[in-house]
Amino acid sequence: MFKIIFFVVFVLIFIVLIKIWINFNNYSRDSIFDQKIIQAKIGKKIFKLEVATSSADQKQGLSDRPSLDPDQGMIFIFNRPGHYYFWMNRMKFPLDFVWIFDNKVVGLNLNVPPPCSRIKLSRDCLKRLKLFTNKKAFNRVIELNAGSIQTAGIKINDQIDFRQN
Repeated sequence: MFKIIFFVVFVLIFIVLIKIWINFNNYSRDSIFDQKIIQAKIGKKIFKLEVATSSADQKQGLSDRPSLDPDQGMIFIFNRPGHYYFWMNRMKFPLDFVWIFDNKVVGLNLNVPPPCSRIKLSRDCLKRLKLFTNKKAFNRVIELNAGSIQTAGIKINDQIDFRQN
């Protein structure tokens, strides 16, 4: 009888610990990123960011847009840290990339140009598309207008304060 009670208590404790672990992991993913638009204080500026979490949103990114307002951008959220690749396919304006691990800047790419200046992409233009990633693993990337990193004074190791819009 004692063995049965011990086993039941052990199973209940195990279930409670699993639930706590699941809740902690869900919370630690920052529910703020469930919003469509968030704010991020980086360097000396606050940016309004569109959140791209789905693969469709991430694939589209900022492609096909004619421009981006000065203090706006897009943040890409990944479930696991890694080395994800970005390209400037169908981009019409240059970007700055801010590579982030949790809330810390781990890499910067400044003034990444669109692949071609022409509106219609030729085969030759598509061949020149480069892939961009960061040397250090990251789980978030922010795309901003080119020049934003310099204007805001963003540096490696800066902490980012994400807020609701």
